Amino acid sequence: MEEPTSAALLKHMEHLGYDLLPQPHPRCPGHQGLLVAIRRTPTLAHFDPEALRLPVVDTQGLVTVTTFHQEPILRLPVSVAVGRILVSDRVDKRLGFFSFGGTLEGVTRPDMTLYVVRSPAPLLALSPGFRPTVADQLAAETEALIARNRVRWGVNDTLFRQRLAQLAPMELYVGVLHTLLTQYARTPALRHSFPALYTTLQAEKEWLMREGRWPAQPTPVDQLLAPD
Repeated sequence: MEEPTSAALLKHMEHLGYDLLPQPHPRCPGHQGLLVAIRRTPTLAHFDPEALRLPVVDTQGLVTVTTFHQEPILRLPVSVAVGRILVSDRVDKRLGFFSFGGTLEGVTRPDMTLYVVRSPAPLLALSPGFRPTVADQLAAETEALIARNRVRWGVNDTLFRQRLAQLAPMELYVGVLHTLLTQYARTPALRHSFPALYTTLQAEKEWLMREGRWPAQPTPVDQLLAPD
């Protein structure tokens, strides 16, 4: 499928504040990307984003959480790192997402900047409610794996941020799937505690295998984030 042109995306977002790009396949827990339209003047007709906050890779090769408004503060495109994405409006209503990494592009016209986050790995839309979805659980498990490995770097926060910035989105996504499925295999009781997540992890692995995108020897997260 061809990617939509900038003109097509602008037209699509004419009456929207944000939208998600299609899922890679029907059972996928995430989407191929996120569209966020930040206008100079709110429409007052729908959710009007005023800020997009997400982790990007800066000029030093470090992961830095950056906030974008109607006027881009960085030259786009830039690389997006693993982490949470927050979209907020003028009354501080917030929408949350989670990315395994990708790119941030921008299409600007006088009245609006359309930000486009794309990723080869699923971008997860997080629930605003109190009942966690499979996407929420997968994001939380990924954050827990990253936090566990952050401790192994001790005081070397800069080097750890560099390592996060270097991770390819699909490499990390496959590593997370492989690591979590290994945990389920070692502790079968987890399958009963989180059956929907387990089913999703299995379905994702099977789909990636059919697509020829599952490596013969996946690298677990502990190895991807191991200190040098």
